[in-house]
Order: sequence, then C-alpha cells, then structure tokens
Amino acid sequence: MSAARQALILLLACAAAYATLPWAGWVWDDDSYVTMNAVLRDPGGPWRAWIPGETPQYYPVLFSAFWLEFRLFGTDPLGWHIVNWAAHAGASLLLWRVLLRMRVPGAWPVALLWAVHPMCSESVAWVTEGKNTFSMLAMCASALMWFRGRDAAEGCHRAGDLPARGAERTACVGVAAWAGSMACFLFAMGCKTTSVALPAMILAGEWWRGWRPAQDRRVIAAIVPFIAVGVPMGLFTAWVESTHVGAFGPEFAHGAMPRIVIASRALLFYPWVALWPVDLSFIYPRWPIAPLDATGAAAVAIVVTIAAAAAARARHGAPGLLLCALCYGAAIFPALGFINVWPHRYSFVADHFAYVALVPLLVLAVASARAAVARLSRDTRLGHAMLAAVVTGFVALTAVRTLDYRNEESLWRATIVTNPSGWMPRDNLAAVLLGQARDAARRGDAEAVAALAHEALEHDMVAAEDANADFTVYSNMSESLRLLGRVGEALAAVDMAILKAPRHADVHWQRGRLLEIAGQFELAAASYGDAARAPGGSFEMALDRVRALAKAGRSVDAARELDAMALRSRDPAAQPALQELRALIERERERASEAGPSTAPTIRPTGSPTSAAPPAGP
Repeated sequence: MSAARQALILLLACAAAYATLPWAGWVWDDDSYVTMNAVLRDPGGPWRAWIPGETPQYYPVLFSAFWLEFRLFGTDPLGWHIVNWAAHAGASLLLWRVLLRMRVPGAWPVALLWAVHPMCSESVAWVTEGKNTFSMLAMCASALMWFRGRDAAEGCHRAGDLPARGAERTACVGVAAWAGSMACFLFAMGCKTTSVALPAMILAGEWWRGWRPAQDRRVIAAIVPFIAVGVPMGLFTAWVESTHVGAFGPEFAHGAMPRIVIASRALLFYPWVALWPVDLSFIYPRWPIAPLDATGAAAVAIVVTIAAAAAARARHGAPGLLLCALCYGAAIFPALGFINVWPHRYSFVADHFAYVALVPLLVLAVASARAAVARLSRDTRLGHAMLAAVVTGFVALTAVRTLDYRNEESLWRATIVTNPSGWMPRDNLAAVLLGQARDAARRGDAEAVAALAHEALEHDMVAAEDANADFTVYSNMSESLRLLGRVGEALAAVDMAILKAPRHADVHWQRGRLLEIAGQFELAAASYGDAARAPGGSFEMALDRVRALAKAGRSVDAARELDAMALRSRDPAAQPALQELRALIERERERASEAGPSTAPTIRPTGSPTSAAPPAGP
C-alpha cells in the first residue's frame, strides 16, 4: 500500500472516531483554562502568559496558542475542538513517520491504533487537554527532525533505509536538524512539561536502530542540552503544581513505600486499559493508600519481575521489551505519584496521563500480535483482518465515549456509572444541578427547584460517605437543604464545611446567609465578617455584614463600617449598593425608634443569595 493511501486511511479513521466531536462542549476546568481566563481576553495575553501565576499552570506556549484561538473562536467550543482534533490527527501522521525512521516494525498499525484509541478521547474531546495534543504534535515533530537528521548524516535518504557501512561510527546529526528538533522540543515543553520524556525516548529509539554509546558518544553530547533544558522546566512545573495549583496537604502526604505501591499499581493499570478500553472513566476510583498490603505487594512484585525479564531479554540480544518499558516509564513517570499532581486528590490514574505513554504499549502489542499471527498463518490477510476489526471497534468506542463530553452534566453522569462511589463526580454533578435549581427559582418553577435540589442532595449524601470528601460536598449539601427550606439542617451541613475549610470565605458567607434567613442577624453579621476577612473575601461580603448589622438594630455600627468602606472604595459601580445600604440603615434606625427592637421570625422563607454564589465544587 502506498504511503499516500496509508496517510489517507489514517486520517479518515481518525475523523470517523471523532465524528461525534462537534457535539462536545465545555467541561471541567475549561472555565479556568479558557472561558473565564482573563489572560485570553487581554490584548496583552501572550505576554502575561509568560508570567508565573497568571495562568492555572505555567504553560506559556499553550496559553499563547489559546489566546490566538480565543481571538478566532471566542467561547464557541466547536472551533476549539476542531483545532484539538487537528493537532491529534497531525500527531498521528508524524508518529507514523517517526516510527518508520526508528525502524519500528508495524509503524503504521501503531499510529493508526493510537489515532483512534478510546483512551485518547479524553485528551481530544477535553479542550483543557489541548496541552496534550499540542505537546504531542511538537514532540513528534522534534523526534522526526532528529531522526531525519541522523539518517541524512548516515547516508539514508528514505525512512527505513539502513545506514551506510561504518556510518554509525562517525556520523551524528546536522546542525539544522538539531536546531529544528530543539525548537520543537521547547515548543512541546511550553505546552506541557511532561514532554521532558522525549530525550529518553529518542535515546531508546537510537538504541533500537543499532546505536551504542561506545560507537558514537556525540549522540549523547547532542541530547544532553535537551535534558539540561527540560529537567529544570519540569521541576519548575512541579513546584508550581505544589504551591500555586495546590498539590499539597494531607492528600499528598505519602511515605516512600506508599508511593512505590501507587506507582506500581499505576504502571500495571494502563496496559490493561489500553488492551481492553471498555469501561473508561473520567475519574477512576482512588485506591486506598497503604504501606504494603497484599494488592500493593503483588503489584510491586509483578513490576519488578517484568523489569527483570526485560533486562534479561536485552542481555540476550532482544532489547525490544526493555526499550518499550523504558519509553513507557519515562512518559508516565510524572503521573506515577513520586511528584505531587493536583488530580491525585481524586484518582491516581487518568486516561490523559497516558496519552504519550500509550505509544510504547501499542508498539509492544502490535509486535506481539504480528508474532502470534505469523505463527498461525503465513497469509497476511489474517493480520489485516484483525487490524481492521480492532480499528473498527476502537472507532465505535471512541465515538461513543466522545459523546460524554457534551457538557458537564453528561460527563459527570457518565463518570458515576463507572465510578459510583467517587465523591468528586457526584459532588460536581450536585453543583451542576444546584445551578439549574437556582435558574428554576429565578423562573419561579418551585417544582423543578425541589426536584433538582433533592437529586443534588442525594448525590452529596453518597459523596459524604467518602473520608476524602472535600468541604464542597457539605457546602453543596447545605445549599440543597436551603433550597428545600430545611434551614436548620443546612446550617449543620455548612458547619461541617467550615470544619474542613475554616479559612474559606465562601462557606462563612454561606453560613451568614442562612443565619440571616433564620432571622439571627447578629450571628449573621459575625459570619459575614469572617467571610470578608478570610482569604478570598470580597467587598460584597463586607456589604452583607453591614446589612446584617442594620437588621440586628446596630445602625450606628452599620453606618460607621459603611462610611469606612465608602472611603476605601472609589469604584463608581459600588455606589448604588452603598446608597441602598445607607437607605436601609436609615429605615432600620427609624423603625427601631418607632417600634422598638426587631421582632423578626426565627425562620423565614428561603431567598436568593445577595452577593457571592456558594462554591461550585472542585
């Protein structure tokens, strides 16, 4: 089959696999990365993207590209998804050419399977994971330039040619090819620093092609700058993850042995899912952390046995298993748990972690399948039929899986099917339902409010059974109870949220609102004050405190605090709220002088929030 026909089949298969992609929308984290990202709306966004802390993670090239996409598509998800698919399809084509240059058997089947594999759907259908597709495209371009440069230096003109006799001992790589490879590598690192695995993968490819350090040490000298640039960038990203992103605290306080167990289980998890990608989940169940239980000990033993077997085979002249294992380990290492990453709060594994690591697994699977077919029959049609069957199955699974990304509700509902006990997908689904309930309340649809609040409460009741449940579970539970008119129970739930997150402004504000609904204005004022003083507290929360003080009969204190706030704030947009509060204080002062102390009922009908909305889940 000609190369042009192979390329066409690969692209058509990739397009068929993602035929449902136009229905995909915005899901988790897409707000912070795209739709609500102030850097993308700023004309100077490409410059701001290079300032640490300005974006959710320090990927300056990625957010510069996102800035350009925002100029083209705004918040319409279709354009973003098309670009993401194009990057994935382009990476598939380049991967095929790279594997040919590396002289890997079955290069085209590997690239074809990777292009349509259901595990990749998480990276393609989730706009936030454009960092995966963009970085993989650049990694493949970098590797292709490297190996083309190596082939040119060795006298090879086409992919798959063998080098000229003795060329390996004298040739290295041309300056232009090296510079182009380095530029693409830097682009990949600027999109996602897990691309730091590329130098190790290039060296593994060189080893497979027949290079040995004793024959030409200049290859090592040429690859060292990649490592010297990549490792510090990767370490800086790890530092940002543990400080700015928030990958610290009890959820990440694991000892050495638990981390080894987590890594071993993760290393075994991805090959199984790659071979049988049926029950994929956006959030997989989080394994219990134990120093060395029976499951963990078995996982460690299996990993050590496989590594020893691979090393033994390499010593006997069959390095394929070892090289695939090394490439797989290098690609997946940042997500194994030795480095704290934020998603490990919810699960130690994720499909998007294995986007690059899936390639060596498929190389090994295709090589094994080819060997098995060769033993069964010399007729190549059997292998072609098997490949067609697997590709067809993958295309169907990927198309169905992509439909889960229509919106957040569909994604969380699909996740609960595969991970019914997970607290995070249930809590996030509850947050979505509560948003719909508040919309129904604004429309005056009391029946819809009750139904949505009941379902949200049920999900958070299940989520609360997990010892790792975040404070947002109780915060959202409190909001559900408020919408159902159960203010006393809502107060108990928000008190649990405060116990878990005592310095979070929103939960203190939420408590103040409930106390105000209950007519306990003095206590409400105290909670609003705690909210305004907490990290993340706002001017609006302080205004809520002034209002509660006025309703509590403390008009003098309310007026004094309001005057102080008016002096601090010169924002014209705040003036109507300040004037409204002045009028309220005056009315309360007059009412108190005429009618005596407030006789507000203990419980009032539920109302809508007056300032910030409650937390929307993790």
